[in-house]
Amino acid sequence: MNVSKEHKITTGTISGATFVSGDIEPSIIVGGKSYTASEFNKAVEMLKQPQLNENQQIVLEWLKKNYFDSYFKAVISNLFFFIRHDDIDGFPNETSHKMVEAYGQLSNKEFAKVLEVFSRWVQEQEEE
Repeated sequence: MNVSKEHKITTGTISGATFVSGDIEPSIIVGGKSYTASEFNKAVEMLKQPQLNENQQIVLEWLKKNYFDSYFKAVISNLFFFIRHDDIDGFPNETSHKMVEAYGQLSNKEFAKVLEVFSRWVQEQEEE
């Protein structure tokens, strides 16, 4: 017999052990959709992430696209290479020019936010 209990959540994270012991993973129902505790926590973390402007988003997407299997330092180095040399033969394209222009519009604080979000994204990739 399944017994459902309601719990009011105010702060912190949710772990499966908080609700149910045993082999059944707990679920959280929001608006009629069921989420595992892990999925729910991930959604909450996404809501906490800073909102990026268009230029920040362009640079972030370039970083993600150019990130290859655990080469975090390399993609950051490549970013600065492209910013200085986006007209080198073989490298120029509309995407890199758009990224260079977007990067040039960012303040230090805005770029720091891009690196913050990208760093979190890389950590998530490493955990999977």
